[in-house]
Amino acid sequence: MLESGSLMERGGDCRVFVGRADPLAQLSNCVREVAAGRKQTVLLEGLAGVGKSALVQQWLSDPTVEQFSSIRAFCDTTEQDWAFGVADQLARRIEPYVRQKIPFLAGGMAGASPVEIGAQLLTALDDLQSAGPVAMVIEDSQWADEESLKALGYVLRRLEADAVLTVMVLRSGERDAEERVDQVRRLAGAQQGCHLRLDGLGRSEVRQLATQMTGGREITQIVAERLYRHTAGNPLYLQTLLAELSVEQLANEHEALPVPPGLDSAIRLQLSGLPEPARFLAEAAAILDARLPLALAAAVARLSDPAAALEPCLAAGLLRWWPDEPTTPVTVSHALQRDAILGAISPTRRRELHANAVPLVARDASWRHRVAAVDGFDPKLASSLEDEAAQLLTDRQAERAATLLLWASDLASGQAERERLLLLAGAHLIWAERLARFRPLLEKAALCEPTPTRDLVLGSSKLLQGELTEGESLLIRAVQATERLPSQQWIASMASYWLGISYIATADGPKCVDSQKRALDFKASAADYGSQHKSYFAYGCGMTGGAAAAERALQEIAPLPEAGSVAPSDAFILSYRGLFRSYGGKLTQGSDDLWVALQLAREHSIPIWAQDAHLVLAMDQYLLGAWDDSLLQVERGRTISVMEDKPWGIAMACAFGSLVPAGRGEWETADELLRQGEELAQFIPNYSIPWQSIGRATLAQARGDYAAMYTALEPMFRLPGQGIVEMSSMYWQPLLTEALIGIGDFDSAETALARLVKLAENAPCLQVVCAFLRGQLAEARSDTDTAQISYDHGVMLSATTTNIPFHRSRLEHAYSRLLMNLGKDQAAEALRSSATRLFAKLGAKPFLQRCEGSLNNGTDAGFSPRATAPNPLTDREHDIARLAADGLTNREIASRLFVSTKTVEFHLSHVFAKLGITGRRELRHHEAIQQ
Repeated sequence: MLESGSLMERGGDCRVFVGRADPLAQLSNCVREVAAGRKQTVLLEGLAGVGKSALVQQWLSDPTVEQFSSIRAFCDTTEQDWAFGVADQLARRIEPYVRQKIPFLAGGMAGASPVEIGAQLLTALDDLQSAGPVAMVIEDSQWADEESLKALGYVLRRLEADAVLTVMVLRSGERDAEERVDQVRRLAGAQQGCHLRLDGLGRSEVRQLATQMTGGREITQIVAERLYRHTAGNPLYLQTLLAELSVEQLANEHEALPVPPGLDSAIRLQLSGLPEPARFLAEAAAILDARLPLALAAAVARLSDPAAALEPCLAAGLLRWWPDEPTTPVTVSHALQRDAILGAISPTRRRELHANAVPLVARDASWRHRVAAVDGFDPKLASSLEDEAAQLLTDRQAERAATLLLWASDLASGQAERERLLLLAGAHLIWAERLARFRPLLEKAALCEPTPTRDLVLGSSKLLQGELTEGESLLIRAVQATERLPSQQWIASMASYWLGISYIATADGPKCVDSQKRALDFKASAADYGSQHKSYFAYGCGMTGGAAAAERALQEIAPLPEAGSVAPSDAFILSYRGLFRSYGGKLTQGSDDLWVALQLAREHSIPIWAQDAHLVLAMDQYLLGAWDDSLLQVERGRTISVMEDKPWGIAMACAFGSLVPAGRGEWETADELLRQGEELAQFIPNYSIPWQSIGRATLAQARGDYAAMYTALEPMFRLPGQGIVEMSSMYWQPLLTEALIGIGDFDSAETALARLVKLAENAPCLQVVCAFLRGQLAEARSDTDTAQISYDHGVMLSATTTNIPFHRSRLEHAYSRLLMNLGKDQAAEALRSSATRLFAKLGAKPFLQRCEGSLNNGTDAGFSPRATAPNPLTDREHDIARLAADGLTNREIASRLFVSTKTVEFHLSHVFAKLGITGRRELRHHEAIQQ
């Protein structure tokens, strides 16, 4: 499906290939696995010049591989600051009819999230597989942009039963790319496939290569040994030398080989021997440093006959050429050759070539050439670069904007101006959370003269490193110095944003309110950070006054209509209103806000805290009784948190993800999730520990262990008495009250119940659990009359208010047990049957068994895991089957579950086989789907 008509890159590479039998065999094995519908990921790693690309070329030319459709990307240092640069290359290699069906891939990736781009790449791979297996090749992946790697990670983790082979070619030993190299290794290493480490050729292969390159002339063992020792078997070095040495020189065993001392010298010698037009073309290609039309490279070199100049470059192996493509593009064959060619060009000639390139290349690419064409300082160009960076920032291309600002810093004529631009680049890199890119600048930033921008950069950096006290001090100083200066209020606004994050992390509500309230008066806030400041102001109010106070504060400062009428620009504020409403017990309204905010963010590329939105939506669905849907939202929240390297989000996902397994008696699963979350909770303990406490207490509740419930909640009460502890009180207050009743601390239980009743005044969904717990406390005190009144009140509330099904079923069970003990069997049985139906619908097996066990003796029975026949379906099969039974198409199921449609098809076929059915209609009422 390549537009060029072949999986093999065409023409121009005249180099000889020898050996590599073992890695080729491993690649062939991966091909067989993929042809059988089992995805494979290959990491091909080695030092520069060792022959990685040549191996890929040789492998792709194999007839068994040519059946594959292919998409391929070439990463480069000059483009690694472009968000989704690699993803865009892949998209452009996809057939237009596929690409046009996928919005972002059709030409609009700016501002999108890695999840969105990854999801659409996954859809594209689905369509490509309709014509057969797919190969996705990423060359020089150590230079891939971070956003593309995240999107690729999303894709690779979600391919399951897919005929997709991914090859990531990685150059090791790059000092400037160590973090990215490790990132690629982790990404590829987590997938099913193989890791090939390519070393130099062996002695026999060196001899074979020399023989072929000398026209079949026999090379003695002594000469081959000399070549091997000098080059360590590096194919690029070998071929460069062999292209320059005569057969006689190689055959004369009595004289030392006149081999240059290094590869760079060998390439320069090779270059100097070319005819002048060929040398000029090679120089232009190195200056352009991209795969571009031959005519363009010739124009940069000022050549009238490109074809004549190209021939010697191809013969020397310096350039690669794609003659079958309309523009017949060329590029330097290898980065080592490019570097050597650049090193051989005089400074004056280099500036001349860059100046020639400026009017010929695209505007985005021209900035590099403009900067390189300058001799000395150029304040005018520095100003133009800053203006361009400002435009890029509006398009959320912070990393590219930082590159331009750093170039501007180098061109500025005064020290103060150079430092200002350097710090401006650092501020935006930190804002965009590009910390790996910022780290090399940290030392330079620290050496700058004290300014508010320096305080902003160093303060936010320290904050993200966990040095909260020192970071807060610097950020406060930045605010105080700039809050009254309109031209610098963007500094105060950005510093206030980071202070808000700090105060939320440390659970300091009053400081959060004060900092964000002041920030709203800053000039920059309305356009740039106003939504964040308003939302964090309301969050600060909620940290001391609870979720209802947060919602009120947000409504006063940023009033919004109901979700369906909210403008895309207000998606961030809407997401926070959804959080506050959900925390406050307005579950349906909160869910509506969160759904719409996520949709607006996705469709209009509006940045929001999507992982929090998905996870709180998961809690809403858990409370509203949609336990299976809750698990799907947890998976989405966890996926985003992993991709964006947010350990606190992963910890929250682990806690919320444990609730359903706990309620269903899958205690090992719940315990393992909580163990994972507890390890990550230490990153931001004030935020994360409460969620872990709620998860642990819920697991203990399912086990009927009241002492463990109370113990689980204790760590939360050692934290500051505000922050997420206050905001999440509707989640843990019922657990605490039940635990206190269960351990016999009735006075404390009375106090806790009073607080819960107060909460229920603004959260009617809690009224049923209040009645349940009031009845439980009365029963524990042997006050049967009060218990009966409380339970009866709760049953009537269940019919008239929005309630939480799990709370309602527990109340009905408790009431039925009491009535049975009082001899009112008929009424008891009606309530018990209702509770049984609700527990069964939720899949709450421990509670269901206790409910069924109380039928004969009026007391709870213990839970025996797997007392019923096991479901024959795996968790993934059950999720897919349930959605298919609900009428969703394969593509809709794939979108809901973050998998490919091939994976859906694969699992559905297994479902049909296991259940002995032939179609979807039979799924809806099948017992395995109802379990």
